[in-house]
Amino acid sequence: MAPSFTSLLSTLKNTMFEDSFSKLKAENLTVEEKFDIENALEKPESIFVEKEMPANLLEKALLVYEKILTKEDSILGSGNVGIVLKESERACVKCLWENLVVEIKDKKFDLLSPKQQQLRRVYNYFEEIKAKKRNLSNAGAQFSAENSPLKEAGLQIVARKILKEQGLERMVPGLNGVIELSEEDEGEVGGLPYEVSEKVFLISMQTVDGVNLEELLLNYDAYPDLLEKIDFDSFKKMLLEGLAMLHEAGLCHKDLSIRNIMIDRETGEPRLIDFGKSKKTDSNSPECGEEKDAANNVLVHLKQLLNNPESKKKNLASAFKKFEQKF
Repeated sequence: MAPSFTSLLSTLKNTMFEDSFSKLKAENLTVEEKFDIENALEKPESIFVEKEMPANLLEKALLVYEKILTKEDSILGSGNVGIVLKESERACVKCLWENLVVEIKDKKFDLLSPKQQQLRRVYNYFEEIKAKKRNLSNAGAQFSAENSPLKEAGLQIVARKILKEQGLERMVPGLNGVIELSEEDEGEVGGLPYEVSEKVFLISMQTVDGVNLEELLLNYDAYPDLLEKIDFDSFKKMLLEGLAMLHEAGLCHKDLSIRNIMIDRETGEPRLIDFGKSKKTDSNSPECGEEKDAANNVLVHLKQLLNNPESKKKNLASAFKKFEQKF
């Protein structure tokens, strides 16, 4: 594996931020070409090594970060601790905050500089998301464990390597590189002292050319060609075999739902995304059993969709509406 963050970010303009970003420091992390799966499951962060920062890479990474902070049109989606940005047709960048602390006396954030206001808005955004965790029974088993960004990225790479032995690595998007941005800053704005501690990871990944099952269930009529490509028996076989391989190796996804299973537009095959809650476990653990149940639940939804698309859409839309009304 030879990660190349530079090639994936080459379409971005080579310009630098204003002085408000001048204190950001960056490290370029890539993946060890060879690593032991068992050891990597114990400590996924260990498979990353620091590499010399290629020319202009920091500037390009900061441009990605600026797009995420300002929430421009290239945002693909968000989760509890991250936002995914579409970088190109073949690549996306997942931005994850390991920590973001903004301390200001009297909480008068309107007096902050533009940079600090952006950070605060991002912080509030994720706090709001965390307060509204989904709890729909038809979304599969729900879990609460969370990983650090590097652990998430490492487990994704381990999962891909486990599946590669049986030619199923395409089930998990490839990860190409990681840039760590960090900043410690303090000062005074409008007479009020502030302190900022920030650490964010930009994780470059292969973009899955597909649709997640939730989107397909709710808007199946927008994807007529994709429905025709889905062979239910093949989809089921690939999904269950892939999970069995991960479980046997000691890795549990722990967030298997209709939101985190995508369907490839070209092949109609399943793609697993979002390893943010994954963990090392025993193949006979209750967690793996719950995950098998979640997979079968997902397959029930898919089969119902293929058999009677309109009826399935109406039932699911009603369930989502009831959920949203709670908030």
